[in-house]
Amino acid sequence: MNRAINCHVGCRCSHLTIEVSHGSYRNFTQRFVKAVVNTYKDLIEWPKNEHRVAEIKNGFMYGEGRNAWGLPAVGALDGKNFVIESETVHAEDWRDCKGNFSMKLMAVCDDKSKFTYISAGNSGRSHDAAAFNLSEIATVAMENHGEYFPLDGYILADSAYPLSHYIIVPYPASEVLGRSGGASAKKKFNKIHSSTRKAVERAFGILVSGRRFVSKHIYIKDTGDIVGIIIAYYILHNLCIEMNDPVLEEDNDETSNVDVARPDSFIQSVNSTAYQNGRIRRHSINPYFPSQQ
Repeated sequence: MNRAINCHVGCRCSHLTIEVSHGSYRNFTQRFVKAVVNTYKDLIEWPKNEHRVAEIKNGFMYGEGRNAWGLPAVGALDGKNFVIESETVHAEDWRDCKGNFSMKLMAVCDDKSKFTYISAGNSGRSHDAAAFNLSEIATVAMENHGEYFPLDGYILADSAYPLSHYIIVPYPASEVLGRSGGASAKKKFNKIHSSTRKAVERAFGILVSGRRFVSKHIYIKDTGDIVGIIIAYYILHNLCIEMNDPVLEEDNDETSNVDVARPDSFIQSVNSTAYQNGRIRRHSINPYFPSQQ
C-alpha cells in the first residue's frame, strides 16, 4: 500500500484493476494516520523521569555494541529533509540548498535510537539552527530546564546547532588543530561526541530503509497531510522498538558526513551568554582534559 499511495502510477494501476480511486487512498491514509497518532502518540515522550534519564545516560555511556564508551547524554539531536511535491503558491520558499522542494524534520532520540521528540513542518530551506529556535526544545524545554533536563542532562548535536549549557556540539576546527595537549583532548572529545551522536543518524537510517515511502520523494501535495504521515511513521518506528522487532540495517545514504564546525564568531553572535555557558559546560564534561581524569 505504501508504494501505491506514494506513486502516481501505483494509484492509477490500482484504480484500473480494483477500482480504488486516488481520493479513497487519501481517505484511507488519513484515517490510518489519525488512528496511529491518537492511539500511540505517547510513544514519543520526552524523558523527564529521573530513572528514565539515568537509564538513557547509562545507555549512551555503555550501550551494547559500542567499541568505546560514550558521553552520558539524555538525547541526540539532528535534522532531516524530506523531499516533497512543489507547492502551488510560494514554491521557492520550500526549495532547499540541494535544489529540492523539501520539508524539514528535527528529532531527538535516546540511546536505543527511539525518538523522544520530533518537530515537522518547517521548510527545508530553513537552516537547522533556525528550525531549532522555533522548536519546543528552545522555547519551552530550555526555559524550564529543571523539568526537562533532570540530573543536569544535556543533548548532543552537530555544529549546525547553537552551543549552550544543554546543547553540546563539537569543538570548532580552529580548536583541534595542532599537537598541543588541549587540541589533542578536544580532538578526542569530538571523536567520542560523534560516536555517541550516531544514535540519531542510525535512527533516521533505520526509519527510511524500512519505509521507502518517506525515503526518496513524498508524492503528496498537502503539507498538513505530510506532517501527519511523518509523525505516524516515527510513532511506528518507536512501536517496533517497544515490541522488540528485529532491528533493520540503516540505509547507507543516511551515513553522516564529517562534521565541519562553524567559526566561533558566528556561533557567539547568536547568543553570547548561552554560548559561553556552553563552552564552560563542554570543557567540564570533556573526559580527556587532565582536570577530568
